[in-house]
Amino acid sequence: DTDIPKIKKILPKSNKIYKNPLFEVIYSENFLEEVRFFYGINNTFNSTTLNCLSGENKKCNITINTSEFDGKEVFLYFIVKDKFNETKSKTNNIFIDITSPIIKLNTNFSEIQKRSIRLDIELNEKVKSLEIMDLNVTKPQFITLCNNCQVYNKTKLFSEGFHTIHLKVIDEAKNIA
Repeated sequence: DTDIPKIKKILPKSNKIYKNPLFEVIYSENFLEEVRFFYGINNTFNSTTLNCLSGENKKCNITINTSEFDGKEVFLYFIVKDKFNETKSKTNNIFIDITSPIIKLNTNFSEIQKRSIRLDIELNEKVKSLEIMDLNVTKPQFITLCNNCQVYNKTKLFSEGFHTIHLKVIDEAKNIA
């Protein structure tokens, strides 16, 4: 075996926020001995050996419980070995977020003026989207109030009468509140 193992790609991509990512390596090695996955924080790495196949452009993946890394930056890499050589992938860094956003509704409902209401909403993190649904309309559906926001403070018009509303927030890791 004169060819060294080749690592084509590792996932997830660096500098992104993930909830529970699939960790994957794409490699080529016809005489595979071992694939190891390393992950951790602060230069303290856990490792596990994966059960992978020999061949060209093979994919091998693993899922792990990332709850201990919530809110932290995680570093990861793979090593692919044959009998004589090993290749280490680049090290990717990702951010783990498994916690749903927290919504703080500061609206004073005693100050409602006829059909308009000032919605004053704070979120504990910048979110991908903040949406509202009025259950008292003919076809209730979520309507986007803002994207890439942490605060919403605008007047919203409603039809006359009592309204039940639902707020939905989706963060970068696709956690929903």
